[in-house]
Amino acid sequence: MATSYKGVSFPFRITSGGSVSMTELTPDDYTLIMEKLEQIWGVRAGELIMHPEYGNRASFNFESIEDETEFADRRFEMERAAELFLPMVTLNGITYSPHPTIPSAYIINVDVLVNKYQSDVTLTIPTQTS
Repeated sequence: MATSYKGVSFPFRITSGGSVSMTELTPDDYTLIMEKLEQIWGVRAGELIMHPEYGNRASFNFESIEDETEFADRRFEMERAAELFLPMVTLNGITYSPHPTIPSAYIINVDVLVNKYQSDVTLTIPTQTS
């Protein structure tokens, strides 16, 4: 039986029918992975009382990055968190750049290998920092 990846949509929302919105991973839709990465990276380790090890030990605030060394530290922590809490993917690279039209917003490009489908895809995650 094939493994099916489903999860609660992030951010959490209710459908018009009154049920919890769900997201499913399919070969042509990687929304679930993007939502899970945003969730993992947006939570600081220790923030969830019932699951204190969950999350990212580095700040997800890209506005304060001073140099490439600081970004390398954050990238390492982001990769560590994804490896621990999202085993369905392998991260091959993370880059970021300022958003072209929104001040204090950044775009994170994540090169991901989806293990289930053995497909390599680049996900773009916009992040508002202020």
